Amino acid sequence: MINILNEIWYKFVIFITRWLFLLLGGRIFGTHHIPRTGGAIIASNHQSYLDPVFLSGGLQRPLHFLARQELFEANRFFGGLIRSLKAVPLERRRFNSEGIRKTIAYLGGGELFLVFPEGTRTRNGQIQPFKPGIITMALKAGVPIIPTRIIGTYEVWPRTSILPKRWHPIKIIYGKPIAINPNLSAQEICRELYDNISQL
Repeated sequence: MINILNEIWYKFVIFITRWLFLLLGGRIFGTHHIPRTGGAIIASNHQSYLDPVFLSGGLQRPLHFLARQELFEANRFFGGLIRSLKAVPLERRRFNSEGIRKTIAYLGGGELFLVFPEGTRTRNGQIQPFKPGIITMALKAGVPIIPTRIIGTYEVWPRTSILPKRWHPIKIIYGKPIAINPNLSAQEICRELYDNISQL
């Protein structure tokens, strides 16, 4: 029963988010690149706390995402809210953590998972260097990575602001999936992914 209520709540929030996003002039491109079935990683730049819910609202499939452990512990209400929206806690200092194992399991089970390769929100609106952990997850789960770019949420709610500041047009672009080449190093694949997202 609890699982059913959770799914109803998730679908309700995503429905409201999608229509609010569109009514306020948000634009979404490239959803045809998202596979209808099977596991895949949505790899996006990270501008704001708003990114996961807007990126989820642009899809027809549920989207899980990683969030640092401290967000669940600092505020029980906020932690419960993001957990209800399919967030999985991540201990950022431990790659071999329960959050990573859950992510790989979800991906192997055919789910979509949102990962921010920067590891944290941008401080200045620019895309920051990527961390290679996302490549290891993709290789272990045997899934493609979909380069994704979100534009405008930094202007709405930058990390320097406690609350959202103002509305600003938001654009989401889903790129063509990248098949991971195991013959390349994680750093080389990260550079390719970074270039793909930067050019969207």
